[in-house]
Amino acid sequence: MFDYLLKNKKKEVKAAFLIRKGCKDYERLKKIGKIVSLFSGKAKLKYLIADKLVSSSGDEEIMYPIQKSKAFRDIIANKKYVFLQHGVTQADLTGWLNKYNKNIYKFITTTRAEYESILNFKYFYGKDVVKLTGFCRYDRLYHDEKKQIVIMPTWRKYLVGSNVDGVWSGISNFENCNYFKFYNALINDERVLSAAEKYGFTIAFLPHPNTFNAYVDKFKKDERVVFLDTDIQYRKVFAESNLLITDYSSVAFDFAYLRKPVLYCQFDREEFYGGGHIAPLGCFDYFRDGFGEVCTDYESTVKTLLSYIESGCRLKEEYAERIENTFAFSDRKNCERVYNAIMGK
Repeated sequence: MFDYLLKNKKKEVKAAFLIRKGCKDYERLKKIGKIVSLFSGKAKLKYLIADKLVSSSGDEEIMYPIQKSKAFRDIIANKKYVFLQHGVTQADLTGWLNKYNKNIYKFITTTRAEYESILNFKYFYGKDVVKLTGFCRYDRLYHDEKKQIVIMPTWRKYLVGSNVDGVWSGISNFENCNYFKFYNALINDERVLSAAEKYGFTIAFLPHPNTFNAYVDKFKKDERVVFLDTDIQYRKVFAESNLLITDYSSVAFDFAYLRKPVLYCQFDREEFYGGGHIAPLGCFDYFRDGFGEVCTDYESTVKTLLSYIESGCRLKEEYAERIENTFAFSDRKNCERVYNAIMGK
């Protein structure tokens, strides 16, 4: 969105990007346009004078960086916060994102079901707030398939310790949990690795940053498996991969947007939705709406994966139809629609 504004709306909008100084993207964004160090005094000033705040984060410290100051109470209360989201809201997040907790000015959505759920679940927003536009980042998705199969499971709330400056610490008994045992076995399964080698596929592993940063060294590393770094551009991973293996992660939507198959590993559904993670089931039913098979145990996962490898990771017609029915738009005009929504056009 920042790139779009600078290239297309420079005369209409004065845009600045807030980012933590010292992170790897700081210098890259510095070449694109004006950046401001996150949580700095200058950033707080920008916050006070800005007409619109646009972010993919719904965290309090981003939405209200000076919330404790009574002197600016009226300004803070009237801030127009645009929530781009960092993933499709497929779970029920009413307890977190409802109007009385966040008071979002514009709530950006990308799938038809997601849009309807934000309007009809207890988020308490109307059509003046909730906008079906498509995600900005989808404008930059592309194809560059390299016969890669990427495994990208999400994190688990019960597998992290404390959070310091946005970085989660690990727990002591990680190797004993089902999550570790499942994925450590999968990336070292000789049946999978031999089949991938036979048909010319590469297996890549990229767990959620909350898991990767705390536990990546715990996994056994076969030389035939590529461990991707979390600093890699995810759109590059999506472009180069032919099949995505995940569990509950919304990255499946980005991948499906490219009309490529997904395999869901949900061996711990009861634990995950029984309080083991952050949100209950929402509008998206993986069995009814998912973009690929849902496997609930290890052996069925391996069997399904082997069949995809043998077929060249072809997208099946059933899931192709689901993808077409999911997304409201498949063009490269998402940024334009988001901009018009922000500006009230």
